[in-house]
Amino acid sequence: MATSAGQRIKAFLAAGEVAMKTANALDEHFTEFASLETRLHDLRNERTGEEQRLSDIRDEIVRTSETLRDEQVKLAAAQDQSRQAIGAAQEELRLLNIKIKEAQAKNDNLLEGFKALKQRLGAE
Repeated sequence: MATSAGQRIKAFLAAGEVAMKTANALDEHFTEFASLETRLHDLRNERTGEEQRLSDIRDEIVRTSETLRDEQVKLAAAQDQSRQAIGAAQEELRLLNIKIKEAQAKNDNLLEGFKALKQRLGAE
């Protein structure tokens, strides 16, 4: 079976057209692949930025937690000091109340004594 030169040229042109379409399709795929690579690179950069922000937030949480812990220690110490001061003031108040009652009793006793003395002096 002999093929004519025209048929061979047609076959060659058809094969060339298939090769051209394949090359165009490959070019489109390479372009899409390059676009995907760029997007992947952008996403990796974005992830790196997000990881850095997350690390910064974690560091801030640690600093805030340490500050909170320090403030809680200070508050507990201040509360303890306040409780001790209140306890001392209450004890001082209790002692003053005792002294007032004792002074009131002495005053009442003196008044009773003066009253009795006045009655004796007035009776004589």
